[in-house]
Amino acid sequence: MASSDGQVQRRPSLIIAVFLLVAALALLLLGQSVRSVEALAQATLLNLGGLGADAMGQAVIFPLDGRWVGVGFSVGCSVAPLTALFLGGSAAAAWMRPLRLRSVALGVGALVLVFMIANQLRIATIVAMMKTMGFERGYEFSHVFLGSAISTIGFVAAVLLFVRLILRDPARMSAVGA
Repeated sequence: MASSDGQVQRRPSLIIAVFLLVAALALLLLGQSVRSVEALAQATLLNLGGLGADAMGQAVIFPLDGRWVGVGFSVGCSVAPLTALFLGGSAAAAWMRPLRLRSVALGVGALVLVFMIANQLRIATIVAMMKTMGFERGYEFSHVFLGSAISTIGFVAAVLLFVRLILRDPARMSAVGA
């Protein structure tokens, strides 16, 4: 909400801060459920590619050389902790500085979407390399090298987009035509 002089009022920004903090804590507390959803999303993506994958809890399994193998979504392989970190940081920013609800919603939405896409691409790349290079070689090469590159690119893109959206000035953006 803007006051008569165009400034964002402080109270709504504090409400945003509390909401973001609660969302961050919920992500951490419900991390196991988030990882299960990520595994299900990955199995669906791999099935679109004709792989015949299935989600089992927090892992996605698929056939490789006549046996079923899998890739698990551990805490470190999930988007939940990283997203929670950014939600917590956003809560601190909203607490200290007035932020617009629309900007925060767009920034958080874009952040989550880019994190999810990057993570799903990373796991799909690991699976593809395991299918191409064999279980051990494919996993080692793709998890350490390609997976890290995909995660880094996704992280940088998400953070840049997030900061741009959360700190943008809607009045200035509409004047420029963006």
